[in-house]
Amino acid sequence: MSGPGPRPLAISRLFPNKVRGRAMSAAALTVRVSCYLVALTFPMLNDSPAIGPAKTFWIYALVSLVSFLFVLAAIPETKGRTLEQIETIWRGSTAAGNPLSTPRP
Repeated sequence: MSGPGPRPLAISRLFPNKVRGRAMSAAALTVRVSCYLVALTFPMLNDSPAIGPAKTFWIYALVSLVSFLFVLAAIPETKGRTLEQIETIWRGSTAAGNPLSTPRP
C-alpha cells in the first residue's frame, strides 16, 4: 500500500486488542478503495477540457490537505505511550476530561 493512508503501526496502536484485526482490515480496505478511486478518476479529470491537469492536481492536493488537518486535529499522539494508556485516552477517562489534550509522559 502506498499514499498517505492509515499506516499499519498507527492503526494497530489506536485500537484495543479485541477489535485490532477487524480495524486493520477496514483500514487496508479503505486505502485500497481510495487508491482505486484515484486511479479511476484521475484520467477522467486530467483529460477533461473543463478541468485539465493543473486543476486535477489541485483537487487531489486539497483532499490531501483536508485529510492531514483531520489527522492533526482528531488523532492523538501515541509516541511513548503504552497500549493501555492509549486505550484510556480513547475511552475519555482523563483527569482533564478531554482525551486529546492529555500530557505526554
